[in-house]
Amino acid sequence: MGAAGLIATGGSPRRLPFGGEDIIYFRTLDDYQRLRALTDARQQFAVIGGGFVGSEIAAALAMNGKKVVMAFPDEGIGGRTFPSDLAGYLNEYYRQKGVEVPQGQRAVGLEMGGGRAVLKLRSVQGEAEREIELARQAGLELEN
Repeated sequence: MGAAGLIATGGSPRRLPFGGEDIIYFRTLDDYQRLRALTDARQQFAVIGGGFVGSEIAAALAMNGKKVVMAFPDEGIGGRTFPSDLAGYLNEYYRQKGVEVPQGQRAVGLEMGGGRAVLKLRSVQGEAEREIELARQAGLELEN
């Protein structure tokens, strides 16, 4: 996935193990001003995070004619907060507004080249099953 601007969002500032200063973590006025300056010069953006902040940033960028991809490990936008039906509705609503929503994708790397940033994604499908299997093998009681 190619992108010109990358924004990582989430409930607490957690730096990704890649990307360095090429990623805006969107926490401060300086972060806003940096993103605002990029919107004047760039057309493509990737938003890492599907919570409230990430979805608001993606919506604002799309409303301003930018091409936006949201990457998050959940099944739907706001998937950790909203019931699955509502999260699924939000996925479809954002798609209709022009935002690409490849849910269930974890950002795992960033490659820079030729003035472009390419965000590497990996499907989280199967990760939960592996974690459950490890817990089961350890003899832990599993509920819900």
